[in-house]
Amino acid sequence: MVIKERRIERKSVLALVVLTEKRVTAKMLPLHLDVVCDLGRMSDRLFPHKTKGDQIMADISQIKEYSRQANQRRPDGGPTYRQLRTHRLKPDPRSPDQVKDATIVLGVPKDEFTPRVHEAMTLVFNEMDSLRWELEVCTAQRDRLDIALDQHVSTELANRRALYRHLTRAVEHVENTGEQSFLLLVKLFGWEAIWRKAGFETAEGVLQKAANILETQVPSSTPYGYLDGGSFGIVLNIASSKEVESLGSDLVDQMNIAEITCNWASAPIEAGTSATAIHAAAEEDARRRL
Repeated sequence: MVIKERRIERKSVLALVVLTEKRVTAKMLPLHLDVVCDLGRMSDRLFPHKTKGDQIMADISQIKEYSRQANQRRPDGGPTYRQLRTHRLKPDPRSPDQVKDATIVLGVPKDEFTPRVHEAMTLVFNEMDSLRWELEVCTAQRDRLDIALDQHVSTELANRRALYRHLTRAVEHVENTGEQSFLLLVKLFGWEAIWRKAGFETAEGVLQKAANILETQVPSSTPYGYLDGGSFGIVLNIASSKEVESLGSDLVDQMNIAEITCNWASAPIEAGTSATAIHAAAEEDARRRL
């Protein structure tokens, strides 16, 4: 009787692990690599004795021991997912009815749903829910960090790192299609002199004013940002030299109305060219136009 009950428990938990692994493989569940590794470790602890015939399920205490060890700090002293600061309330544990329904959906017959199976599945489901919640929190934090890394602090436009990435994609587009593309540069004159004479806040205010003009004049689908040194960059995919000149002149006119002294310059985006080289060519064009 005990052996039969253990086999039922093993089948129940194994069904959950196998189904989860299949869904992860098919990308039906947005699970992080750490979650998959945790599932693997959980499976190893649930089935420590593997034979060709049958497997003996570990005691429920082993599942609890896995949960306890997973909550400990990593060997390097860093926090685990559970110790990271959360941003929303953790979901409530599943009710007995929810556990039963989910287990039946996984293919476990009702007559095999014993109290021990229910206890095991409750622990597994709660662990899965906890991992999913922690993944959501970490993903949200990662997205916030990605935005912060790609955003200029003062202007809140894309920074050089983000704009170089757009330039790299534009180079790949040119390589694949052969269509003309350009980097349009709007160069502010005397920005460092303003910083030296009037101070940091005044100089940053000039940058913000210029950024606001770009936001109103440049189409939202066009990548643009601040490249440092008083230079704003605009990546123009599939554009002619006349279109570049027209947009550059319009931007300079709008800047002059706002009492910002500047000029525009450009560089072609060519196949096999790095983002740094394209930026340097545009800066050199701006220097020649002085």
